[in-house]
Amino acid sequence: MLFWNMLDMNKELTSDNNNYTQDELETYKELDQVLVNRDIKSVFQPIVSLFDGEIFGYEALSRGIPGSQLERPDALFAAAERFDKVWELEFLCRSKAFEKAYKLPKEKMLFINVAPNIINDARFQKG
Repeated sequence: MLFWNMLDMNKELTSDNNNYTQDELETYKELDQVLVNRDIKSVFQPIVSLFDGEIFGYEALSRGIPGSQLERPDALFAAAERFDKVWELEFLCRSKAFEKAYKLPKEKMLFINVAPNIINDARFQKG
């Protein structure tokens, strides 16, 4: 399941403070909030045909909370990697993209990025 008990995870993370700096603990809490609150924004980048200049499809991109340290996708996914939450973040990003994609033209393709290691995860088979 995507959601988990935040208190248990906080205990797990803070029980060995020697491995995490205060900044890392703050990043972890922010990532946890993004995941629990499903606080991801999906945006769609047009993919344009070089042949005729027409829009061929759209690439789904994800952004974190505006103004936060995890707003940019590089910071967001780096935090997920650091705290072993890539699966949860990827699942959330895909889910949010699909929820918003209904607004796109039906005849256009939708492209969704997936981390290569996620494809081998048994949970990926279900979405």
